[in-house]
Amino acid sequence: MDSETISLDHGATIRVVQLSEDTKNYILENFGQMYKLKPDSRHKIVSYNEEIETYRWSRSYMNTPVMDASHVECNTYMFSGFDQGHNREDLPELFQPIYKEIKDLDSRYNQCVINWYRDEQDMIAMHSDCERQMVPDYNIAIVSLYPSVEESRELKVKPKGDNNNSRQITIPLYNGTVVIIDSQCNKNYVHGISRYNLKKTNRISMSFRQIL
Repeated sequence: MDSETISLDHGATIRVVQLSEDTKNYILENFGQMYKLKPDSRHKIVSYNEEIETYRWSRSYMNTPVMDASHVECNTYMFSGFDQGHNREDLPELFQPIYKEIKDLDSRYNQCVINWYRDEQDMIAMHSDCERQMVPDYNIAIVSLYPSVEESRELKVKPKGDNNNSRQITIPLYNGTVVIIDSQCNKNYVHGISRYNLKKTNRISMSFRQIL
């Protein structure tokens, strides 16, 4: 795989990796079927004991930690609201070839959140991921899937507390782009996908985590 490493403060790093051409082509050929697996209702998160509907559709698969009272105090999108009924299902077969390639990068990946984006209005706010029940020195891998090679979005990354975005960096996300965020990056930086002022088509992201 092609790979680029971005070095940040606090010893943090981001790796940008490209999936194999075979897997990229597989995504293009199967994107329509993958998008049909989008849940009927938008994703919900729990924030300070309140359910909030987000600007995307999402579902967690495989080794998802069970939410308890301590998670209510944590701003996180790993958990689908108070309803945990579908959070530990097997990853759908259509997504297994991508998971296999991610496991080749690091065999510790055992949990996945899939996000479905409809258009340029769908987004995910700047955030850091919930660390509860993650393995020590974990990595988080974010994979972008699109219906065409021309389509893209941008991942914004900036230090926590950088309210004027003076140190923000932008990483373009094309079909098959994998962004790997290490634990120091997640502790000290936030990342997100903003709305666009240009028309954007469907997008799917797969966020892989390493859970105890």
